[in-house]
Amino acid sequence: MLSVKNRQSALPDRLLRILIPLMEHIRSHDDLQTYDVSPSDRIEVLESLTEHYGKTLDTLKGTKALYLDDINESYFDRLLKLVEGLYQEVSNKLAAEIKPEPKPRKRIPKRPRTGAGLPQKKLIRTRHNGVLIGDLKPAGTSQPIEVVEMHSKGSNQILATYSRHEDVWDVVDVRRPTPAPQTRSFKAIRTQARELLDELDKRMSRAESYKTHCRHPQEIEEILNNEASHFRTLGEELDRAFSASPASRTPANEELSRQLSDAAHQLTTKGSDLRIELSLKLPPTDGNLRFLFEKNLIQVARLGDRTALQGARKDFLQEYAINDRDGFPIWYAHFHYEAADTPKDNFSVAHLKTKEQRKEHYHSLLAKATSPYAVVNVHRGQISKSLAQSRFLPLAP
Repeated sequence: MLSVKNRQSALPDRLLRILIPLMEHIRSHDDLQTYDVSPSDRIEVLESLTEHYGKTLDTLKGTKALYLDDINESYFDRLLKLVEGLYQEVSNKLAAEIKPEPKPRKRIPKRPRTGAGLPQKKLIRTRHNGVLIGDLKPAGTSQPIEVVEMHSKGSNQILATYSRHEDVWDVVDVRRPTPAPQTRSFKAIRTQARELLDELDKRMSRAESYKTHCRHPQEIEEILNNEASHFRTLGEELDRAFSASPASRTPANEELSRQLSDAAHQLTTKGSDLRIELSLKLPPTDGNLRFLFEKNLIQVARLGDRTALQGARKDFLQEYAINDRDGFPIWYAHFHYEAADTPKDNFSVAHLKTKEQRKEHYHSLLAKATSPYAVVNVHRGQISKSLAQSRFLPLAP
């Protein structure tokens, strides 16, 4: 943790929560270059890596913006540079899969690692951590059930173990005894509380400034929620101190407790507000749409029936408007079909469009994308099957 100046702060724990999942993706990234997977699985892993490296970059940049005084900038910037390089590498590879070169280079088949003592690899779709490639452990080896272990690159330390639940994989929780919460002296609690409260306005201002650089809205909300949890934890410690010493419940100390609670509320509210603002402002993605639907901030309307399109593809388009709660369109969704009577679930591509892109075909947008970053941005606008079936297709005949 050379990136952190003050090891007594909450920042080391926050960085660990960022770095452990990152290490799982780095290992999957490494295995993708060594083990053969199907073309569709390769795209799925690259999509997951691009998304998670992008989110990690946002989280790290947001952490730097909010806690600039608490980090060793030179070490922290090395970490940023590493993740930026990983992001560029996988986004370039994803762009090449989505929009291949006119004369693609012949891909040399990978030679899978096999043999005694070498782990069998398995691609898994996790509930919260994307698509990973890990070491398959049959039932009766490390666990009574079949699991997949994620190991760190280099030290081969186990980072996480996953077990299957229907179609997705969840982390196997290792339950350890919960240590009794520590309560420090009132003086120590008050000192830290005042230090945190003195920093509150600066943290809020820096978060507001950082939003112009954020590409993944949920990350800025998570950063501020983590900061809010620090205030809550300190407030809980203060409450325990009150219980241990009722005489300490003075008006001044109760006011301090209220200020900590108010600060936590301000931070969570700010995080939610910024996520909503950015989700509406940035180019639409499947994930941002899901969030806005959950918040009941958008609604969908079908615009007419399928229409035949001109051009080389000659496919059929079903258009939907994504409106705000007042009925004004924010974005559009285009579902493409091979024929006028193709079943509505069998769309060839479903894509989100800004108002400016409304007349553009998905493939024409791809054709105009001249950089890997632009290609990936077009691709991120695709609508998943599950979102299509839950929010759009019920409106179609």
